[in-house]
Amino acid sequence: MNNKKIILQGTLILTVAGVVTRLIGFYYRIFLSNKIGAEQLGIYQLIFPLLVLMFSMTSSGIQLVISRQVAASQGSGSAENPKQILAVGSCISLFLSCLAAFFLYRYSDFLAARFLGDSRCAPLLKPAALCIPLTSLHACIEGYYFGLRKTTVPAVTNLAEQLVRVFSVWLICKIALQEGRQITVEAAVYGLVLGEAASALIGLTALTFDRRLTLRGLRLSCFRSIISAFCRQGIPLTANRVLLNLLQSLEAVLIPARLRMFGHSATESLSIYGVLTGMALPFILFPSTLSNSASVMLLPTVAQAQAGHQEASLKSTVEYTLKYCLLLGILCTGIFVVFGHEIGTAVFHNELAGRFLCVLGWICPLLYISSTFGSMIHGLGKTGTVFLVNLCSLCLRILAVLFLIPRWSVTGYLWAMLFCHLLSVFLYYRILKKLIGFSFSPWDCIGKPGIAAAFSCFTGFLLTRTMGIPSLLTLLFILAVCIFLYLLILLLWGCMREFFTFR
Repeated sequence: MNNKKIILQGTLILTVAGVVTRLIGFYYRIFLSNKIGAEQLGIYQLIFPLLVLMFSMTSSGIQLVISRQVAASQGSGSAENPKQILAVGSCISLFLSCLAAFFLYRYSDFLAARFLGDSRCAPLLKPAALCIPLTSLHACIEGYYFGLRKTTVPAVTNLAEQLVRVFSVWLICKIALQEGRQITVEAAVYGLVLGEAASALIGLTALTFDRRLTLRGLRLSCFRSIISAFCRQGIPLTANRVLLNLLQSLEAVLIPARLRMFGHSATESLSIYGVLTGMALPFILFPSTLSNSASVMLLPTVAQAQAGHQEASLKSTVEYTLKYCLLLGILCTGIFVVFGHEIGTAVFHNELAGRFLCVLGWICPLLYISSTFGSMIHGLGKTGTVFLVNLCSLCLRILAVLFLIPRWSVTGYLWAMLFCHLLSVFLYYRILKKLIGFSFSPWDCIGKPGIAAAFSCFTGFLLTRTMGIPSLLTLLFILAVCIFLYLLILLLWGCMREFFTFR
């Protein structure tokens, strides 16, 4: 089976699971916002930068190394087998994650007050510490299967994690209501822990039935080679992720504080932060399920092609990915810019979420291209390059938080995000162009999709004016019409012919 077909099949499996997972997630966020309110949702969102930081220290870099080494071992026929790589990586990750979990639990009060800037986060951090070892184990197993380019197990584990999380929170809330107790944000954290436990358990169960997994033949030379690879790639990658997540955490903590400097109250600041990160951004990121799924498949594909010296395959992969990320991103830009207000009102009953969607819609093509290009460059082993690009983008965003939010509120930050993503895509494009001499047609990749998106979204806009203020079902129908017209125009124009061709 050629690379294009493997990427498409793996992307399709991950996308279907991702779409279902995110649809459940949207219901979950709406449910949470109704039960605990925007301010409590903002407090809940505040703990995630710290959890992501712990994850980056213990497993995110190791997951990528496992994926890349497993893929490279398949492409170059090296002596290490995938199980050996998984075993070494998992041991390192679990050891680090247990230390991180202890630290988070022991110093939760200090971290909530000093690092997150809100002592109300402390009761959430203690149970959330249990997520770190579970997430690390889950990530290592996912990295192993991604390296083999077998996506069924990761798709099932992610879907199970979301289902268990939502069901457990719903059950906790139901019991609390029956007993006359107040529903608190701690319920969401307990659901987070139970969901991660379910995904780790399913991943371990899948490994027990995997016949490829054997530690027999693990020679000392192979063991040293694997350890060397993890030190050579894992330490710089982990250091990069930690620094980037520290900056992201700093950004997340600064946003509510700078909103207060603009003139918002503490409650308003947390509410705006909760709407931005808990409502608007998840909606913008929803279509990225497809590009993220492609990114997961691209890293091992690029690593295997590089190990096998398949330059033509690398060039074709870059061209194919860039084209279809633009096709997806341009459609999403049209939908969010034209229908952002209607989506925010119909789904979240929140006008502010609609305003955010209209501005953030312009980021879509840049966001989707950035994730896939970054994954390709990781697959080529240029982790330091990705780090420098991300570092530059994050530093500019932090400057926007410091200087633009106090003057123009969150609007200045949103436009700064657009500029930063544009800069990242430009830099990634230049880097890949230098590493892999691929071709790019602006008319085919931007001009034609732009015209198709404008026509289809204008047709949808006329429908909304004809029908009046649309309900959720009516809005879904209008969006379906827009997507159908967009795809039909592209098919008639021949823009999607390659999508159905597996040469």
